[in-house]
Amino acid sequence: MRLFIASPATIHDIDAIRSDIAPTVRGRWTASDLWHLTWYFIGESDDAQPYIRRLRGIPLRFERPIPLNRLATFGKPPHILYATGRFEQFEAQAEALAQAGLLTDRFTPHVTLCRIKAIEDAQALQRELRRPRAAPLGYVLPQLVLYRSVLTPQGARYQALFTHQAL
Repeated sequence: MRLFIASPATIHDIDAIRSDIAPTVRGRWTASDLWHLTWYFIGESDDAQPYIRRLRGIPLRFERPIPLNRLATFGKPPHILYATGRFEQFEAQAEALAQAGLLTDRFTPHVTLCRIKAIEDAQALQRELRRPRAAPLGYVLPQLVLYRSVLTPQGARYQALFTHQAL
């Protein structure tokens, strides 16, 4: 089974974001039940129990939701549109996961919103990415979840196998 460790995320007004971005890109938008921040992609494993044991021993370093306050992209040309926040807000949790061997060196905190298929207006996209946001776009929730990812013809489906959260 394919496993990964993530924190669920919320996005407040995805319709407004889509409306702002739609003239600049064509792509496949991530369904709201799939929004998450991936801390560590494990990959194929026959047994989830070792990861559950390790997660139980990791302190949860954030008790409040972490705001997502800007949009950005991965790739040249861009192929992923995502929401993110200031890295410092994720740093303590990232360090705790790294000490348990559950974080890669290339960690970039992000919540994937759209898999970009084509850029319609690169300059307008860059302007939209630089536009200041008055309020958070959404939040990363204070949980660490071990997910099983099942790939289907309709896309990925996630099943929470274990959830570690603030009390």
